[in-house]
Amino acid sequence: MTKWIKDNPWIEDYAVFMNLKRHNFDASWKTWDSMRTPSHSEIRKRWENKELRADHLFFAWIQMRLDEQFSKAARYCTEQGIALKGDIPIMMNEDSCDAWANPEFFRDDLRAGSPPDGPTPLGQNWGFPIYNWDNLRNDNFGWWKQRLKHSARYYNAYRIDHILGFFRIWSIPYGETTGVLGWLTPHEPITAGELAERGFAGDRLRWITEPHVPTYSIEEVNNYDYLGTHGILRKLMDRIGNEELWLFKPEIQHDRDIKNADIPEAAKEVLMKAWRNRLLQITGRDDNGKPLYEPIWTYYETTAWQTLSDEEQHSLEDLFGRKRCINEKLWKDQADELLGELTRSVDMLACGEDLGTIPESVPEILQKYGIFGLKVIRWERWWNQPGQPFKNLAEYPPESVATSSVHDSSTVRGWWEQEEGPDVFLAAWPPENDGYPEGSSDKFRAKYTPDAAGYVLKTMARTSSLLLIYPLQDLLSLVPDYYSEEIDDERINVPGSVSLFNWTYRIPADIENLAENRKLISAIQTVLKERHARKINERGN
Repeated sequence: MTKWIKDNPWIEDYAVFMNLKRHNFDASWKTWDSMRTPSHSEIRKRWENKELRADHLFFAWIQMRLDEQFSKAARYCTEQGIALKGDIPIMMNEDSCDAWANPEFFRDDLRAGSPPDGPTPLGQNWGFPIYNWDNLRNDNFGWWKQRLKHSARYYNAYRIDHILGFFRIWSIPYGETTGVLGWLTPHEPITAGELAERGFAGDRLRWITEPHVPTYSIEEVNNYDYLGTHGILRKLMDRIGNEELWLFKPEIQHDRDIKNADIPEAAKEVLMKAWRNRLLQITGRDDNGKPLYEPIWTYYETTAWQTLSDEEQHSLEDLFGRKRCINEKLWKDQADELLGELTRSVDMLACGEDLGTIPESVPEILQKYGIFGLKVIRWERWWNQPGQPFKNLAEYPPESVATSSVHDSSTVRGWWEQEEGPDVFLAAWPPENDGYPEGSSDKFRAKYTPDAAGYVLKTMARTSSLLLIYPLQDLLSLVPDYYSEEIDDERINVPGSVSLFNWTYRIPADIENLAENRKLISAIQTVLKERHARKINERGN
C-alpha cells in the first residue's frame, strides 16, 4: 500500500477531504467550521497526523482496491481485443475534493452552464465553478494533465465532455438560478465609451442595461391593490421619480436575492422574469472601474430592444458583430493552446462532444489535434434547408464517432414513438428501397418493434464514421424481452432538470442473462454484419 500511495500522490488530498466530510456528516465543505480554505501545507500536515492515520488509510485502501479491480478489468478487455473508451467530465462539482484542495484553479464567482435554446428557454445552470485558466497555465496545466494520465491507465480512448468549453464556456454569476444572464468566457467586452459613441449614455444607457418594472405588472398579480403593490416594490426596488416605473436596488445582485425576499410568490415570479429583461449586462469593469458589457443571449426579445429605432438596432448589431469576430479568434487561440497541451500529454485517442452552437474554428482545431467529433445521427441534418433533411451517412467525416442516441437524449425508441423519429427517418431512408416488402414503412411507423429497430440500427451502421456506438438501451430494443412499459424509463437524463429520475437507469437484466439471450446476440450480429459490409465496401473502393 505504501508504494501505491507514493505512485498516487492525489490520494493525500482525497483521503483528508473524505475524512473531514465524514466528520461533518457529508455536508458541503463550504459549511464546515474549520478547514474550509486550507493551504496545501495544512492539508499535508493533516495527512501526516498520526492520530488520523488509520482513518486516512481507510479511504486510500478503498481507492487502491478500486484501482486494482478496474485495472484488472481493463487488462481483460485488452486481451479480448476490446478497446475501452472513458469519459472526462469537463467541470468539477463545487463540493469536490478538487475544488476544495485547489481553489486557485477555479472561479468560484462564476458557474458553468448553457445559454437559452428551444428545449430550455431559461438556459441551463449546472452549478459548477468555471476554471481559472490563467492559474492553470502558470502550473503548466499539471492538474488537467494528471487527470488524463490517470485515465490512460484504463482507457484506450476518451471522450472530452463539452469540448466546446475549451473554446469558450457559458459563464453565469454565482447567485443566478437560471442560465439566461450568462456570457461566453473569454470574450471581448463592450465598453461604456463604445456605447456612448452610439448614443447610449445616461438614461439611455440605463434603459438598455437595467430592468425597468412598471407598477401595473405587480398590481395585476396583487389583486390590483395599488398601495400594497407599492409596499411590495419598495422592499426590492427604487421608484424613478414620480413615474410608475421602478429599478432594482443596488443590493439586489442576483435573482436568488428576489427568490429569497419576503414578498408574495406571484410577485416574485414577475420580478424574477423582469430581472432577466435587459438588453446588456455587466460582465466586469475596466481599469478605471467603469462597467464592461455583453448582450444577453436573447437580447432581441427584451423590452428595451423592441423600443429602439431601426437605426439604433443596426448600430448595436454592428457593434455586436465586431465583437463576435474578435471573440472567434479568442476562442480559437484558447482551444489551440488548451487542447494542444492536453492531447499531447497522453497517447489515448481523443473524442470530443462537440454539440451545440459551434464556434467557426471547432472543425479546424479538432482536425489539427486528431480529435474525433461526435455525430448524433438524428441531429445530423441540414437545419437551414427546407424540410431539414438528414446528412448523407456515407459523407460523415471518418474522424468522428457516430451514435444513435446519447445520455442526454431520448432513446431511439423514445424518439420514434414520442417524437418525430419515424416521420423523418423513414422519409430519408424508406425500407422499401432497401429490399423490404411494400408497406414496411407503414408497419414500422406504427410502432417501434424489434423489426423496426433492426432496420434503423442497420441503416445507421452505414455511416463513414470510424467509430459507431449504440447505447445499450438501443441494442436491447432489437428483442421484445427488455422493453420497459414506460419508454421514458429507458432514458438516462433530462438536461436542465433536477429530479429523482435523472441518472438512475439500471440495465433490466444481469450480464449472464444478456449473454445467454441468443435472439439478442443474433440481432446484434445482424447489425454488425451491415457495419462490416460497409467497411469492406469502403476498402474495395
